[in-house]
Amino acid sequence: MQSGNYVTRYSQLRSQGRRRIFRHAALSGLSTLSKITGRLSSLRGTDGVHCLLLHHVFEDEEDAFRNLLRLLSKNHQWASYSEAVDRILQGSMEARHMCFSFDDGFKNCLRAAEIMNEFGISACFFVCCSMIGQTGREANHPLRSQRSGQPLIELLSWDDLETLLDQGHEIGSHTMDHRNLTELSAQGLEEEICGSFELLRKKIGTIKHFAWPYGRFVHFKPLAAKIVFDAGYASCASGERGCHANKEAVPKRGLCLHRDHVIASWPTHHTLYFLARSARAPLVASDTWPPGWLEAIGGEG
Repeated sequence: MQSGNYVTRYSQLRSQGRRRIFRHAALSGLSTLSKITGRLSSLRGTDGVHCLLLHHVFEDEEDAFRNLLRLLSKNHQWASYSEAVDRILQGSMEARHMCFSFDDGFKNCLRAAEIMNEFGISACFFVCCSMIGQTGREANHPLRSQRSGQPLIELLSWDDLETLLDQGHEIGSHTMDHRNLTELSAQGLEEEICGSFELLRKKIGTIKHFAWPYGRFVHFKPLAAKIVFDAGYASCASGERGCHANKEAVPKRGLCLHRDHVIASWPTHHTLYFLARSARAPLVASDTWPPGWLEAIGGEG
């Protein structure tokens, strides 16, 4: 089913090819083995801060998303994104905390927010400024789906961002145009990172958090990280997996948030497998940036 020519169900997008089938089978096997060997128990026994990263909650993912929240609520305390950042910076790890974030700014994040509201959970939604309120195939869509003739996913509007803020959620920057930042010059980085900071601050007020597109360290570089903090952001987030468990305070430039990417419609044991794997090898402050980056970012001394 589509509304206004937009995709409304995840089943319309996901691949049914061999790769997905193999991945599903492999994760089922690994998660079953982890349960048998007791490794999933690490998710219950590690004090720290775990940040989850999603992109969407389509109509056919809503029940699974609600079930995931219900399951995680049994062993974790929920934190807002800003509280999670503050706890990591301060080394406040006296309990198991978890927070949510969403990248790209899809319209169905409104429904995700409503479901989280049922559990008293707030999230940070990272948006690309040039895409906010864009419609049709002229939009610079984060999945680029319109370029291949695939159905479109509707994007959030500026009014939608105000709705999320009114509900107690947060808005963060995901750059202006969802570019691969490693391909840009210093001027291009300024336009993507500082430009989005200034526009969001003008439109919605305070802006604190940044997450770079594509999320891996191969899609980022020290100069870009330096510009993030020079612009005035309080945090910088990746899509690299990890659970934060540092017991000492760290300067904000010394921290890169790691977030475990999950999909709402995954079987819950697949999600638990990734979260438990991160919890078994928790991050300390020196782990969060690649070797040699801190000097260039200005995070030491």
